[in-house]
This record gives sequence, C-alpha cells and structure tokens, in this order.
Amino acid sequence: MKINRFVFIFFIFLSFSCDKISPPFTVDEELLDPYCGNSENIIKKILIEEFTGHRCSACPNAARIIENEKNIYCDHIIVLAYHPEGTLFTNPGAPPFTEDFRTPEGTEIGNTFGALNLPKILLNRKEKEPNLWVFKPEDLATSNYVNNLLFDQNNNPIEPKLDINIDFEETLNSSLNITIELEKLNEVNGNFKLVVVISEDEIISGQEDGKEEIPDYEHNHIFRTSLNGTWGELIDLNQVNIIKNFSFPYLNSNIYDLYKCSIIAYVYNEDTNEIIQAEQKYIEQ
Repeated sequence: MKINRFVFIFFIFLSFSCDKISPPFTVDEELLDPYCGNSENIIKKILIEEFTGHRCSACPNAARIIENEKNIYCDHIIVLAYHPEGTLFTNPGAPPFTEDFRTPEGTEIGNTFGALNLPKILLNRKEKEPNLWVFKPEDLATSNYVNNLLFDQNNNPIEPKLDINIDFEETLNSSLNITIELEKLNEVNGNFKLVVVISEDEIISGQEDGKEEIPDYEHNHIFRTSLNGTWGELIDLNQVNIIKNFSFPYLNSNIYDLYKCSIIAYVYNEDTNEIIQAEQKYIEQ
C-alpha cells in the first residue's frame, strides 16, 4: 500500500523566512485504504497541525499540499491551522487583512516546537529526527512520512491504540455540552493527556497567495479555542472507559458560525509529545 509519488516541487526562500512552494501537487494513485469512509471501522487518525499566516505568500500552496494528502488518506487525516503571534505574517492590518486569527494556544505550541518560521507543520507531533518536530509542508509530498504512520513494513494498516467518540448537544443558553468518551484498544505505555479544541471552516478573509492578494480567500481548519488548556489534562488509560464532559459557551467566543465548526479531540503521550489518536466531529444543526 505504499504510495509511489510523481510530484515535482520547486521552492525558494523568501525574506523573513516565508518559504515559496510551487505547484503542481498531484498524485496519480487511487485512494489506497479500504477503510476510508467506512464508519463501521475504527481507524488510526493523524493530526496535522499547520502553522500559517494570511500575509504569508507561500502558505496557500502549503495548504494545498496538506489538502492533497487529505484527499489521498481521507478520514485518516485531521487538520488544525494556527496563526501564531510573533511574526508579521499573522498580524492583522489594513483591508483585506483585518481578521485576527492569532491565539495564545497556537502561539504557545508554535514556540514550544519551534514552528514559527512559516509555513511549517507538526505531524502527530512525532519527531522528524531527535529533538526536531517541525516538518516543511513539501516533506509530505516528497516522502512517506504520512504513509509510515498508517501502514507497517508489510503495508498493513496499523491498528489504532485508542477509540475516541465525540458527542454534543446544544443547550438553550447558547452553549454546547460536549462528551468525550475514550476506549483503549491496544496496550500503551506512558503518561497521556487529552486535548479538546474547536476549529472553524469557511472564513472568508484576505490572503496573500504567491504574488496575488486574494480578498475573499477561504480559510479552513482555523484553531479557535481549547476547552481544557493548551496542553490538556491527564487521563488514565488503564481505566476501562473514560468519559469527560465540557461546556462551550459559543456566543462569548470568537466563533463566526457555529455550524461551520468542528470539535477535535486528541490524545498524546506527555513523555514523547507524540499524538496516538485524534478524532473530529462537525457541528450540525
């Protein structure tokens, strides 16, 4: 099931470390995983954390690389985009760049992993090499990093270690009551934390794209808030079943449209930083 890629990527570095990444980003192979789109199967999922900015001219092509991977691996990939502080590429300004997508959590994560040199990604927070967690987006298109997280050396799907179930209900006081249920499927060792966040899609705002200024660019996967802090809370995976409840008062948040949002929950090993499973559920009326 390994992917043989035929991708040509040329990139140069621009000033202020905003990387130029040029298309095309195409893969000729069909979807390889028979589990894709089959809700009856519990599958391993990967969280791609994207560090981007609306004044970063190379970031839209980076996003296209990530979306191409998502088209290949479909439900196996969840994307979460941060606009960290500390770089001019994320600062709001004159129209059409008036939106402020920056968050303290995204900035803290970017600082911790050294991902403020845009565009950059984290891939399940797995080390690329010792003490280096940051990937360039083109690494996804020119290597087997994603494939190797999903398939073993014999090209068999890697079994997930954990099942995460997300449920929610909307209350009369304009809040969401969210329930996260965790079930351990295979043995794991280490100290684990659960993080629950809200992301938003289809936000129309300005974006520099190469040499173009796009006033009505569609921003997706935007990190909005964490419901239990930047680094989440400790959980005991030795329990048979773990249920966590959260309340999200969305009217008092930075959300534009609740029904273009999703709930993302992920569990990571505090000792290694690696995410062992993630899940996403879209909020619908």
